[in-house]
Amino acid sequence: EVMDHALEMAEATFAIPKGLKFSQIEVLRDYEEDLPQAPGFASELQQVFLSLLRHAFYAIADNQPSTRSPIISIKVLNCYDSLWIKVQHNGRGLSSKEQQFIFEPYFSNEPYNPGAEYDAGKRLSFSYFIITEHHLGQMALTSDPEIGTTFHIQLEYKYAAGRLKG
Repeated sequence: EVMDHALEMAEATFAIPKGLKFSQIEVLRDYEEDLPQAPGFASELQQVFLSLLRHAFYAIADNQPSTRSPIISIKVLNCYDSLWIKVQHNGRGLSSKEQQFIFEPYFSNEPYNPGAEYDAGKRLSFSYFIITEHHLGQMALTSDPEIGTTFHIQLEYKYAAGRLKG
């Protein structure tokens, strides 16, 4: 439900003037049936999912025109007392250097440069903080500059339920 709402928001807001619109990207959803209720803050999780979708959208836009059809694949499943979420795209993947710093906070006194290698807009430190600190989960990624990126999130629902403070 939270992921679907994030997808609706992405479709309504993500577009490049005279360019790609989120609605032009094929979104494949694979949600396991009868998923348990995971403890957490829906608004924060929605913010994380929207950030991942924004990252995927711009990575796909950076890769246009491409011979591949733009695809975002989302998988949500129950595994080992955890909710596992995968958000995968076939846009421009991250370099080794970008992978190293994507979850780190960023600060600079330099003027804004949208093409900068360490652009704060490309960072996912706040999403990482929400998952790891507020939801006591795990967040990681796998990426290849030629293939795309997959974000992996694990939220323990049984153990974390008693530890989350609301």
